[in-house]
Amino acid sequence: MMKQADLVKRVRKMAKEVDLSFELKREGGNHTIYELGGKKIVVPRHREINELTTKGILKTTEEAVASHTKKIRRRNPRGHQMKITAIATQSEGWWAIEVPEVGFMTQAKRLTEIENMARSLVVDVLEIKPETVEVEVKVVLDDEIANTVKEAVSQMREAQKQLAAASKASFDAVNELRNRTGLSVREVAKLLQISAGRVTQISQKDAPATAPVEGEGNFHVLTVAESKRADFVLAN
Repeated sequence: MMKQADLVKRVRKMAKEVDLSFELKREGGNHTIYELGGKKIVVPRHREINELTTKGILKTTEEAVASHTKKIRRRNPRGHQMKITAIATQSEGWWAIEVPEVGFMTQAKRLTEIENMARSLVVDVLEIKPETVEVEVKVVLDDEIANTVKEAVSQMREAQKQLAAASKASFDAVNELRNRTGLSVREVAKLLQISAGRVTQISQKDAPATAPVEGEGNFHVLTVAESKRADFVLAN
């Protein structure tokens, strides 16, 4: 871990060594925006910065120092939706977050904070509205753990789909038998091999709606190998 103040001092020293200007531009929601020779340097406003995020910030600094390039402005057309990928890797008790679309890194203490910090990073850098930024989170885990999680998610999704299909099938069967054959509740229960109470319960409900399967959201798991393939990260 590196203290935020020490990281800023280090960047300032690197700039001074090559006579590059380094100045505070503004304070964003969760990040401080500096400008180094025309290039943005974005630092999370946490007391300490994890190793991976520190390396990312120093890499950006080294690129600015080496190239002396003019300021690169990355803009999002006003009001347009912007989709970004937040690639999160554990580092010293934190989650180091890389956002390839803007080329900056940030960090979050908890997994549940990754999406917000990634969105805040883009908002702070590009000065756009939070609601225009759509975030897809990709969490990098050790291969064995990642594959176990993927299998569990896949199995749970499949089970939910089967449960939804079974619910619809039982609803259709109960109502067909009751309305078209005139069978009693007990007779229907006998045919479907369920209790009479369950038949009554099903027959009193509305037709089951098709609900989204839990787990189909903006969080995904990557193995370490997958995380190193830019084409895979951005396409999956």
